[in-house]
Amino acid sequence: MRKGLAASVVVAAICLAACDATKALNTYFQDVGLNRLAMVRDDIQPGALIVSDKKNSLYANSMFDYTVPEAGGSIPLTATVEDRTADFNAALSKYSSERVMQPSAALGFIGSILPVDISADLKFSAAVQIDLQNVKGQRLSIKSIEDYLASSSSRPLRDKVLALRASNSGYSAYVVYEILRSNKMAIKTADGSDIDASLKVGEIKPVSKAELGLVYKKTKTSELELAGDRYYVFAVRVGALVPGGGMAGVRFDQLNFKVPGGTIKAVSDDSYSALVTAGEKAMVLQRGPEAAMTLEKLGLR
Repeated sequence: MRKGLAASVVVAAICLAACDATKALNTYFQDVGLNRLAMVRDDIQPGALIVSDKKNSLYANSMFDYTVPEAGGSIPLTATVEDRTADFNAALSKYSSERVMQPSAALGFIGSILPVDISADLKFSAAVQIDLQNVKGQRLSIKSIEDYLASSSSRPLRDKVLALRASNSGYSAYVVYEILRSNKMAIKTADGSDIDASLKVGEIKPVSKAELGLVYKKTKTSELELAGDRYYVFAVRVGALVPGGGMAGVRFDQLNFKVPGGTIKAVSDDSYSALVTAGEKAMVLQRGPEAAMTLEKLGLR
């Protein structure tokens, strides 16, 4: 699965120069069971609750916010963290020629992973290739989420999910069970030429149009490194909370995931994800006063 993710991102990179970059990127992320975030975030954790009507997606904080103490003690839920960098780069290295991107396409790809627009800071002189660094995967197991839903602790959450379904509002609830995040990428010219003649090797500068903490450094004549001081989530895997599940009344839906090839079918592989946003779109997670008002109307505040 991890190699499949890397290979699909490579294919997305190939398409960027020839077709709509955003549409292509979203399609290939979805093919490997990921919901790409339209704007990367640093506040999303496994267990995050999302409500969506396929057009609007609202971040409702964590499912654990809707919890009551259990008489026998709460069920421990531990998110495992895995370093995906080695797998990611091992797969990417097999496609070194195919993943070369022209400067304009590269800028779009970079902006989809880190919250940055470097067009005002860097002027790539030639086609480049990009390696993600420090790719971290963090997830809650499906079994632990199912156990939580079956516990008395989750009763308030289950009640709200059932009420949401009964309201005919068009909104459905989803739980994030895995996040993918990164804080660094390496960019180099494909032909070994100077990546930006205006920079000196070893020079470090802050990105002007970015959040505090993002910097770029020219590590070699043909290479530079773009890094942030914290990790940003760029994609998530989710499951839908739907009526069912015996006495609990709510189950975590692992069916109807999108699989490579563009087909939709029932699978039990937790490497894939329910798709929150319809079509080939990235997920915009809304928050703020307007989103809070909507959540309140939906009974989630």
